[in-house]
Amino acid sequence: MVMTSPARSTRDGASWLPHVTLALRAEDLKVDFAWPATRGRRLHRWLTGADLPPRDAVKFWDAANVRSMASDLGTHAAALDCGAYNSPVPLMLGAMGFTTVHSIDLNPHMTAMPLTKSVVPSCQNIVATAYADNTFDLITCCSTIEHGVDWSEFLAECARLLRPAGRLYISTDLVADDAPENDGAAFGLPWWPLRPLDLATRVQLFAEHGFVVPDLPAFTMPKRLPIEFLGQDLGFIAFETQLRAAI
Repeated sequence: MVMTSPARSTRDGASWLPHVTLALRAEDLKVDFAWPATRGRRLHRWLTGADLPPRDAVKFWDAANVRSMASDLGTHAAALDCGAYNSPVPLMLGAMGFTTVHSIDLNPHMTAMPLTKSVVPSCQNIVATAYADNTFDLITCCSTIEHGVDWSEFLAECARLLRPAGRLYISTDLVADDAPENDGAAFGLPWWPLRPLDLATRVQLFAEHGFVVPDLPAFTMPKRLPIEFLGQDLGFIAFETQLRAAI
């Protein structure tokens, strides 16, 4: 049976509940967020040839969502960001005072990312990590799962890693049902965006792996979506949930 809870936003200061957030228009991506102060930016630029912070509205949208989700956890909570290369989330959690923040990615430049002192980076596969069971209170995965990650394997790993009442944030790309199939790759990886017709199946996967899933809000895909990527217009969807035993 799929367990659900009402979809809601937490940016109005209300207490957090599992919910779904959509960004289907440019105004949806306009959030109040800036990269926290970091150390190591010169080293990162020298090793990778890329400067930080990237001016990426989607990363800021994710970070604002996670900030709301994590605001009532307390700084003792342990957090893990999966697919964390160039992600502002670990740095933001460190700036919020979280003392245990891990960030993982297969990108070999992961450990050269600018850091705050509470962030521990490492190169790991997000579906087969080296962490012990029941290690984290919060796991985030921002615009990563569409790059060839098996949803079922990742959810199983998150269920293993999270403590009771642990929270999970997953965001991903969303294209129209009639968007052309795309055989291209991004960042050297596959690109598998979701379509509205896929969402019921994803909800079922959350339930099968022990997570409570919010009701999917009714929505209509606009004719134009806010971002163009690999020749397609796309929006974004974020799932915020937690282990079922906590509800």
